[in-house]
Amino acid sequence: MRITLVSFLLSCCSIYITHTSPECLEDQQSLLLQLKNNFTFLDKKPLYSPIIDEIISPSTKLRTWNKRTACCNWSGVTCDNDGHVISLDLSGEHIVGGFNNSSSLFNLVHLQKLNLDDNNFNSSIPSGFSKLERLTYLNLSMAGFVGHIPMEISQLTRLVTLDLSFISHSTKSQIPNLPKLVQNLTKIGKLYLDDISIISQGPEWSSALLPLRDLQELSMYNCDLSGPLDSSLAKLENLSVIILDGNNFSSPIPENFASLKHLTTLGLSDCGLNGTFPQKMFQIETLRILDISFNLNLQGSFPEFALSGSIHTLLVSFTSFSGEIPRTIGHLPMPIFQIRSLLVLWLSSNRLDGSLQLDAISELRNLIALSLSRNNLSLNVNLANIFELPWKSLTWANSKVSIPLLIIRENKPWKNIQIVDIAFNNFNGKLQEKYFTTWEKMMHDEDHVVPKFIQRSSIYLSYKDSVTVSTKGQQVELVKILTIFTAIDFSSNHFEGPIPEVLMDFKAIHVLNFSNNALSGEIPSTIGNLKQLESLDLSNNSLVGEIPVQIASLSFLSYLNLSFNHLVGKIPTGTQLQSFEASSFEGNDGLYGPPLTEKPDGKRQDLLPHPACGRLDCSNDQNFLCVELGFVFGLGIIIGPIMFWKQWRFDNSSVASDLKVCASDAVSLGSDLLDSEFVDAVES
Repeated sequence: MRITLVSFLLSCCSIYITHTSPECLEDQQSLLLQLKNNFTFLDKKPLYSPIIDEIISPSTKLRTWNKRTACCNWSGVTCDNDGHVISLDLSGEHIVGGFNNSSSLFNLVHLQKLNLDDNNFNSSIPSGFSKLERLTYLNLSMAGFVGHIPMEISQLTRLVTLDLSFISHSTKSQIPNLPKLVQNLTKIGKLYLDDISIISQGPEWSSALLPLRDLQELSMYNCDLSGPLDSSLAKLENLSVIILDGNNFSSPIPENFASLKHLTTLGLSDCGLNGTFPQKMFQIETLRILDISFNLNLQGSFPEFALSGSIHTLLVSFTSFSGEIPRTIGHLPMPIFQIRSLLVLWLSSNRLDGSLQLDAISELRNLIALSLSRNNLSLNVNLANIFELPWKSLTWANSKVSIPLLIIRENKPWKNIQIVDIAFNNFNGKLQEKYFTTWEKMMHDEDHVVPKFIQRSSIYLSYKDSVTVSTKGQQVELVKILTIFTAIDFSSNHFEGPIPEVLMDFKAIHVLNFSNNALSGEIPSTIGNLKQLESLDLSNNSLVGEIPVQIASLSFLSYLNLSFNHLVGKIPTGTQLQSFEASSFEGNDGLYGPPLTEKPDGKRQDLLPHPACGRLDCSNDQNFLCVELGFVFGLGIIIGPIMFWKQWRFDNSSVASDLKVCASDAVSLGSDLLDSEFVDAVES
């Protein structure tokens, strides 16, 4: 009996080993080694690439391939029971070159899945892909191919997933004939064509997709599509994800889109939409993510939301929505799409009015980002639970509320807060040290910690390496913008007293704006601690004393405004300070030295008068700027090329769409940076 049992167990082990480690066929191993030998990749140490301003990581897959082990055990390789290679994943290997129609890859004819995402092949897309007739999954996103998408891909009739997004790292690739490309792909369920030029009118590209009856996820971000947005798209009844941001439809949203009963994600940001947003869209019970932001001519109002829905991200900023916030947002327990699942509520820059119950908002235990800026909302305040919220972003700029000041006066724990924007209000009083001592997230520099999905990028993470700020006819470029932002904007209020010394412990702060207040005292010499500071605006206050020499050590500082205070002495010398315009220092009678024009006795020449308007009387237009966060390619910091980490992308897709954001005052990044904080929170 014992021998029989042992034999049985050994037999099971043998079966298991055979199943998990099939014997690799010699020809398959030879083809893979030939493929490896034709590629250029980093084998051992990371290498800095000046072309993309990125540190390239060494290979984690190809460098492990060798003759000593069977190919079916190699990283990135999967075989069937007969030893044929059926899946090959070379994503993120940073391969350079080595790809053409004679590649040994195209002799691996049993391949069913092929992932070449995040490489730099720097060649046209080989037509040889058509030889891989068994492919059901093909991912060429961010692969660094150039030129037109070959029509031979249409011969891959078994494809269920096709990802060509951001396939080129330089110029846009093109699909010259979309109907021909997809006509045979009748089994396709997921189609991602982001940042590929498809010059086609609405009825044309929509009609081309109609034969794809199994299509569930469609992403055509920034594809040069033009309108109108055609109602025929709603005939694809299985669609759950539609991402069409960054096109130019110049039309209303078709009413029948509300009939898509499986829709979970709808991204139509920055599409030139007009007309009235169909209220029935809010009633889709499956809808989780809705982004219609940055459509300035899109009108609408909020209905009473469905009680059985599941929405967690609602982005309606920079539209022409008007009316009252519905009671399903302002009063619990009636939910907005089961409101307790809400992660992001972004309603800034509309014409919303009415009263909001803040104690109701405090029940939103999952809410991490709230933006109600530039509306006409009032709030009924109960602070009992609000400090326990895991908020990372709070923007109330240019509103009529008093809650933010009450929040900081309560001195309660708010450890996760990273963005506070309360600009253009009527807050007053002294900013005491104790208000800020619990804002721990701002005290720790975590810029070196970049989540994997941020390294690889995503459509709805659209940072730049540099940010161009336009204000009063001048261009200010903020360089080396990092992936995790912290920002404080208290500008255009009535705050008084000294700058709190505790702020100099905020080592992670990128943006600090106290302009247009009544602050007094000296600029703390410990300001040199703010090593990540990129923008500092202390203009139009009553600050005295000399400019601390430590400011010259802030190597990331790209915007500085100390004008119209009572500063004296010589401007510290340093490459950063001398690179700023004289306007950054004007209006300080006792200030001299480059870049100011001064007399030898230190008196200013051609001094501009102090602005005649009061701190809150200046028009918003004078302080309004647009921060455009567009695309710049790089393999790690988020730029044009898009990595499709699909699970994140379509669970949280509309979360930081293009970020073509207009924010109040000189680098008030409250609204636009909300998305990046949400995305970072989702990862953490």
